[in-house]
Amino acid sequence: MSGDNAQAPAYVRKASGLVRELNARDFAFFNLAGFGLFFSLFYWMSLTPLIGGNYVVGFLLFVVAALCVTLIYYCFMVIMPRSGGDYVFVSRALHPAIGFIGNLTFGVLWLLFVAVTAVTITSTGVTTFFGYVGVVYNMPIMTSIATTMNTPVWTFVLGAIWMLLGALIAIPSLRVYLRIQQVIIIIVVATYIIGLVALAAATPSSFTSTFNSFASGYTGNVTDHYNAVISAAATDGWTIPDQTSLWGSILLLPAFGVVGFFQWNANVGGEIRSPKKTALYGLVVGAMIFLGLLAVATALLYRVAGFNFLSSIDYLLFNDPSKVPLPMLPYAGILIALCGTMPPYIGAFYCLVPAIQQFLFNPSAYLVFSRGLFAYSFDGVLPKWFANVNSRTKGPLNAIVTSVIISFILFVIVELPSSSPYAFLFSSVFTWVTTILPTLFVAIAAILLFKLRPQLNELSPIKGIKLVIPGVISIVFIFIITYLCLTNPIYGANSPIGIYTAIGVVVAIGLVYLVSRIRRGRLLELSFKEIPPA
Repeated sequence: MSGDNAQAPAYVRKASGLVRELNARDFAFFNLAGFGLFFSLFYWMSLTPLIGGNYVVGFLLFVVAALCVTLIYYCFMVIMPRSGGDYVFVSRALHPAIGFIGNLTFGVLWLLFVAVTAVTITSTGVTTFFGYVGVVYNMPIMTSIATTMNTPVWTFVLGAIWMLLGALIAIPSLRVYLRIQQVIIIIVVATYIIGLVALAAATPSSFTSTFNSFASGYTGNVTDHYNAVISAAATDGWTIPDQTSLWGSILLLPAFGVVGFFQWNANVGGEIRSPKKTALYGLVVGAMIFLGLLAVATALLYRVAGFNFLSSIDYLLFNDPSKVPLPMLPYAGILIALCGTMPPYIGAFYCLVPAIQQFLFNPSAYLVFSRGLFAYSFDGVLPKWFANVNSRTKGPLNAIVTSVIISFILFVIVELPSSSPYAFLFSSVFTWVTTILPTLFVAIAAILLFKLRPQLNELSPIKGIKLVIPGVISIVFIFIITYLCLTNPIYGANSPIGIYTAIGVVVAIGLVYLVSRIRRGRLLELSFKEIPPA
């Protein structure tokens, strides 16, 4: 297998046509746009108090897994800094069918999250802002707006608007997106840190007092709402989980795993400058900083709000939300805004910023999925139309527009009453499906690289047996997370319909590859004997 100068006739053209525009900061910010500090915190805090276990032990175990996987992706990005990420890695190191199925399965699920995010922008961000302002500033019309926005019609209308705006950011050019991304990520990180400072200065008594005052202002009933939440959950049959259980600590792994292993931005590898430096700082170091910020916020919220309260209000959120004395869903954002040390005007802004952060996810996802389509097309697996690079935008415009169309279709499915439960169920299997496809096979490729592709192994910053070690550790954690997801109902990831749908998607994608293989024959094989042209 030859290196960067490969120009096999099987490719669409002798050069990709893409421009390397991303530096290390852009690349790190791209990861933040994908997984998002606020979204990840909201998810963690809505699930970890329901599981129990020692949070620190569970978190450190996940850090080991995340570090090993990011190191593997870092090595492959140095070896093959091309658009398509693990599709290129696995197709060249193991087998093209595995690379195609794994990467496209991840991509389809990623676009499903675009559809889901179009809903959660409103339900966890915008309505929280209006509800908070309405209660704090005694403006009933704002509270009424928050309630109205959560109705199906407005959720659909607003969701379509968010998706359309996201498309308008992604389509013009990568450069336009990067400028907007830089501004939004700086605002998001700064606001997030303000929340950390407020939590660090808060006390359990300040949170309890502020929460009771806010809930009383909304309900018109002056009482101890904090303890009423705990009592309501207990009355409904909820038992606070043990925080010292080692098994509970291990059960936390899939909850942390919703952020993935930070590998998704590898799809834009063909557009990063100085791949060795950029991948190291933007992927590995950036991922560890990201996890550290999440850990600090979670630890502080556990201390200030109290584990029993968090566990109880999360139980009510999923089982009896009418007993939550708030005009919005009780995700971590509103709880931090009510910590007792955040002025109302800052609290209002803090409630709004998660919506801005989630909005950025949509255009970033369009860009990521489009680079996968571009890579498949460039190799000849899909029609070459997807590999066309627009002369003005310097990007695969056809692939981006296709990504937008697919996400709109998924959004309609998410919003249809008859199909939405299945769509949300499918999104819940994201953790274990993407742990296997593609992450498991990337880890296998890392383990076998020095045997199967010794010339590629020589290009890796971590070579031979040294690369085998993180590969083996990654596989161990992958099997643990998959097993836990499939055997524990608390994650909502082991429903038969979710499993069968995931299998169906994988089979359908496999058939697409098979048709392409039959259609192009030997010419398609030639593509995978080379690293794609830069």
